[in-house]
Amino acid sequence: MNNTDFPVDGRLFYDDDQNLPENLIQADGTEKSFDLQPGETESFARDCEDLQAIFIEDADMRVAVGVSPEASTEVFREPNDFGCGDTITFTFTQNALGTSLEIRFSRRIRAGCGVPTVASAFPCASIGSPGEAGGTAAR
Repeated sequence: MNNTDFPVDGRLFYDDDQNLPENLIQADGTEKSFDLQPGETESFARDCEDLQAIFIEDADMRVAVGVSPEASTEVFREPNDFGCGDTITFTFTQNALGTSLEIRFSRRIRAGCGVPTVASAFPCASIGSPGEAGGTAAR
């Protein structure tokens, strides 16, 4: 979910092995690019077995030519950060001046196993309610 006043684009990586380090997820996992306009949401769903670790690398908020604050997240892993059937949401926000980009990870817990969905400011699933669990990562 892009809650900024500017377009945000970047790359999301996920893998079916929650034990892989970030560099191997990026090298061998699945990459999904996104390009979100202000207020836009993109979503996708994956089977539980296919989405065991997920992170965003190099999201850019396009403020003006030559001005694009960046942010990335840590790797979020099943079962510690989310579970099968949860809705995962990445929400992009900015500071008042538009000089920094923040990415918030949250999840809506669902009972039982099914299709994990990641709603975000881009990838994965249906829209979840930001703020139910998680933290902020910005760079």
